[in-house]
Amino acid sequence: AGRTLPPPGPAGRVAIATVWDGGHGYACAIPLWCQGASRLASVVGDAELLILSPKVSEDCPNARYLQPARTIQAAQSYLHRHEGRLGRNSGQRGAFAVSNLLKVAFLSLGSTYELLLYADLDIDLMARPLDAATWRSGAEALLRSSALFVSLFDHASPVNGGLWLVRPRCDVFSQAVELLERGRWSAAEGFDGVGAPRSFLRSRMREVAGRLAAGSDASLFKVEGTINGTHYGKLNSWDFVNGALDQGLLWYLFYLKNDLGTWARYDRGELPWRVEHFWGVSKPWRAAAARGYWKRLPPPPGGGGAASSSRAPPPLATASTRPKSAPRATAARRGRTAPRCRGRS
Repeated sequence: AGRTLPPPGPAGRVAIATVWDGGHGYACAIPLWCQGASRLASVVGDAELLILSPKVSEDCPNARYLQPARTIQAAQSYLHRHEGRLGRNSGQRGAFAVSNLLKVAFLSLGSTYELLLYADLDIDLMARPLDAATWRSGAEALLRSSALFVSLFDHASPVNGGLWLVRPRCDVFSQAVELLERGRWSAAEGFDGVGAPRSFLRSRMREVAGRLAAGSDASLFKVEGTINGTHYGKLNSWDFVNGALDQGLLWYLFYLKNDLGTWARYDRGELPWRVEHFWGVSKPWRAAAARGYWKRLPPPPGGGGAASSSRAPPPLATASTRPKSAPRATAARRGRTAPRCRGRS
């Protein structure tokens, strides 16, 4: 059912965010992500980089680092309750599963940011650069609409959890974290027994498809065919890639439980902005022939390689924030308290 939208965050304030588990596996992804996010931030204007991580990376010193204690505990509780019952495509334990579920912590930042763009660490955000006019047009369209969340599908899921734009709201965050703390998931019926993908009434799915069509400028026929073409639709199952983690959770929260989600345009021939997502197990910075990946980056001053600090950031409730007058290189070392949702994030 539709919901009354709460007041927006501070006008014009934007965050570009990601999650890093602090491990070596993705440490070498940070330089390129940070380069793309920084360039995008300069286009957007009043934008801040956020990294949710137990560590501070020296390869992205201009970011603000967060540690959401409550969401971490909720994610661990969810994974413990469902151990061995998350299907074949979301059955990973440990840092990978926790990191994917922690994305919902960014929904708690509605009192600080009007818009938040989330991008996985393995994304080059400026593979085809975005210009200010295109950003402004898209952002204004979202802010004028009733939607809070914009994403696109992939081969498996109606929501690709690797890249999305949201107007953060505390009430949706509360729903997410309460679901992780006490909710249930099954391959047959999804989160809290919402139902198998093909079990919804035709009229209900027409409503969902109508909202996706409104954002994507696609026909209802094309949108419905796209949903049915994902593993979610074809297999009539929630056991698709990350269906029990971020991708299924975001689809449930914004598109099925609340009428707050839409899709971006996906006619590839007309897209003015393109990112490159190095999805899958094999990552270009790990490959033997990684020269092409590193050529996307300028050489570090004085040579040397990437390094990451093991110093832990403060909890989200007192997370560090870069003051406007502070040098960018010291951003992660300065802190002040920012307004939050009630309770811990």
